[in-house]
This record gives sequence, C-alpha cells and structure tokens, in this order.
Amino acid sequence: MTTDNHHYGDRVTQYGDHNTGIVKNYGTPDLGAALRAVVAAVAALRGQVPPEDGDAIDRSLAVLGTAGAGTGDVRRALAQLAGIAVAAGPAGNPALESARTALELLHTQ
Repeated sequence: MTTDNHHYGDRVTQYGDHNTGIVKNYGTPDLGAALRAVVAAVAALRGQVPPEDGDAIDRSLAVLGTAGAGTGDVRRALAQLAGIAVAAGPAGNPALESARTALELLHTQ
C-alpha cells in the first residue's frame, strides 16, 4: 500500500524465469526481540484506537509480559493485537507487521 511518499509492505520486482519468490531476511529469528517490537508498535497505536480496543490491548500486553505464559496464550494475544491493528487501518500497519513476525517465529519454536 502506498500513501503519499510512504510505502508499506513488500515491494517485489521480478524479471525473467526461475524466480524464487519473496525472500525475507530481516535478521536473526529472535522471538524475544519480535515481542519487544510488538509491544513498542502497539504502544504507539494505543492512543489511536477506541477505549474498548485499548482495554483489549492492555490485556494482551499483560499476557505478553507474563513470564511463563503458555504458547497458546501468547498466540491468542498476538492474534488479538493483529486484529486490532487491522481495524485501526493504515495507522495499525507497524503493529500488524510486528505481530505477524512474532506469530511466525512462535510457530517455529
């Protein structure tokens, strides 16, 4: 999606045959770092959502901040945060992308 001079999402250009698709090398697959990125992105989004979504964000962040939270609980919290980010529209894109990254890493653990 492009708005003004900002581009969100992947930009793919393909030439000729034998394309391998999108290769995403964004660094070391560190779930802890990915979760910290989610917290930062959602904190930036927090003031731009309705109060009921803010309450849901707080509950989800509490789960992410709980030592020993189960994988299922973390997955559900990330999914809820991703849903709120989608509902927030373009302002939610950073939170959505960070939640997706964390979910992908969670599934590889």
